[in-house]
Amino acid sequence: MAMPSMDEVMLPVVGLVLNEEMHYRDCAERIADKFNLTEDERNELVPTGRVTRIQDRVAWAVTHLDKAGVVERPRRGYVLATPLGKETYANHPDHIALRNLAQFPAYREWRRGFGLSPPAEEPVPVNGGAAVAQRADERTDERPPRERLASVYRELNDGLRDEVILAIRDLSPAFFERIVISLMQAMGYGVGQHLGKSGDGGIDGLIQQDRLGLDVIYLQAKRWENQVGAGAVRDFIGALDVRGAGKGVFITTSSFARPAKEAAAQSTKQVRLIDGEELGRLLVEYNVGVVPDGEPLVVKKIDENYFSE
Repeated sequence: MAMPSMDEVMLPVVGLVLNEEMHYRDCAERIADKFNLTEDERNELVPTGRVTRIQDRVAWAVTHLDKAGVVERPRRGYVLATPLGKETYANHPDHIALRNLAQFPAYREWRRGFGLSPPAEEPVPVNGGAAVAQRADERTDERPPRERLASVYRELNDGLRDEVILAIRDLSPAFFERIVISLMQAMGYGVGQHLGKSGDGGIDGLIQQDRLGLDVIYLQAKRWENQVGAGAVRDFIGALDVRGAGKGVFITTSSFARPAKEAAAQSTKQVRLIDGEELGRLLVEYNVGVVPDGEPLVVKKIDENYFSE
């Protein structure tokens, strides 16, 4: 049987994780069995040579399902159906496709971030005759190539940001604190120092912005899954007070509740809050914990100076 499309693996993926989490590679093996893939088809690699094509299809199906809220990723590499996923599976016993995910606002918003319209069934003419319904994922993307490439690049980076945050959640708090210091250094803020031990008053690290240490940024890193509340931010501001500091950065793998953001905004100090989404973006942008996947893709254009007489 031919290699299944991303759409074709969505329903089987959800079915495999209705009641217990499963690693996406195990999902790929089960789906390869379901579609009777040959040994060669199971071992076929994507162009980068890092994963098999069926694993890649499953991984991207999981990304789309996750953005719609149909599945969740409780830990790195693992997938579990949400209550919404169980309901969706029951309501679509034959097929789950991108157009089915378009009913969920979170998924539509995610696609808009790449300049993509929500997938839907639209009438298209066939052989100049009557219009028939055709799946959106089967239609040709008519945007110029550079626009399509930019959308794909953003989508890949979005998925990478999610992977980075999931990887961090599997690490120790101390390792996360060191990652935060590495990021600040990569961004050019100065020389970092890891604290993060008893007696540090809630400060996990600092960045010396000048060689004499006269201008210091204090850091707090919370590897949390729940929202950070106002109390934690006020405690951080209090720790800055104790040190007579005027700058602080509070970084979390989760998000900040509205009162927490208000507490930071109302402070007389410069307090910057960085949530998990922004953290993932910064780690990817400044190449902390990520490496190139395969050969770099360079888009070239004509050199007008070379061809001018």
